[in-house]
Amino acid sequence: MTEPRYQQLERPDDRLYLDHPDERAVPQSAAERALKEPLFNKKVMMLWAGVTLALYVAFGVVVPAVFDAVKSSLKEAVESAETAPDGTKIIKLKNGKTITITKNGHNGVTISTGTGSGTPAPEPVAAPAIPAGAAPAAPAPPAPAKK
Repeated sequence: MTEPRYQQLERPDDRLYLDHPDERAVPQSAAERALKEPLFNKKVMMLWAGVTLALYVAFGVVVPAVFDAVKSSLKEAVESAETAPDGTKIIKLKNGKTITITKNGHNGVTISTGTGSGTPAPEPVAAPAIPAGAAPAAPAPPAPAKK
């Protein structure tokens, strides 16, 4: 004897016959079948293809070129980099500043900056001062008006 939950499936009208499709789901005439449209039209598919190609080029060509440019500019800015036996990294820049990176065990990293033993940056040149006894120059006469 079968359980009550399986008894419903034993009725012949509740069975699903895969060999005989439902007539309501299949278009009846050739005209109805021709009216069926694809999910996306050609313009949308071409747009998606163009966007995909642009992203592929951006991530495959442009981004690595940008990273290489940044990497080379950083290499040009650094004069030397040393690693001490305790794991401290000292980076000396060409403008005389130093960057010290120290590991603090498992707690984190300390980064400090300062002026190193390198040559300091040149002082800005000030405008020449007017001697105390000299009179300031007379202002230039105004230009004649154009007609």
